[in-house]
Amino acid sequence: MNDALCALCGKRPATGFDGEGRRACDGCRAVGDRSPVGIYLAGPVANAPDGGAGWRRDVLDRYAETPGVAFENPLAKYNVPADDLNVVDGHADPGDETTVGTADIVEGDKARLRAADGLLVGYSDVQSVGTPMEVMWARERAYPVALWIRDGTPIEAVSPWYRHHATALTNDLTMAIGHLRRTAGDGGASA
Repeated sequence: MNDALCALCGKRPATGFDGEGRRACDGCRAVGDRSPVGIYLAGPVANAPDGGAGWRRDVLDRYAETPGVAFENPLAKYNVPADDLNVVDGHADPGDETTVGTADIVEGDKARLRAADGLLVGYSDVQSVGTPMEVMWARERAYPVALWIRDGTPIEAVSPWYRHHATALTNDLTMAIGHLRRTAGDGGASA
């Protein structure tokens, strides 16, 4: 089948046809006649050693070719490392790529959340203000939330708010992503 891209995800070469006769890649045909599950990568930024970029980059690298998933990385909008950003009230200075406005952060993150089907929280035991707000936003809209414990924190030590709102808590990244793939679209019910 020539070099045509999948009609469902638009990312990989089509290798066959789906049930409605559309050109589709193996991954999209394997998950059915729907687009890949969009997963928003939530987690600490301000108090993370690398601005939260490292674990997100690792997830993107590890799952780049995984059929049935697409990631929404809130840090992808910056041209400089998160540690080098200067947060200003309102909107960023268009002439200074090291500034980011509070309105730009929140509205940009909400747009990426709306584009996703579920939330993966890369949890570590550091102070995080935005991530709990993203979790609440997601659960109030019936998105599934998988909390992936990256630092060995015992589940009992995770905030009751996270434990209440997460639809899955695990220290296994593959299990967290699998949960989101299974539950996206059904309100995050346990699979």
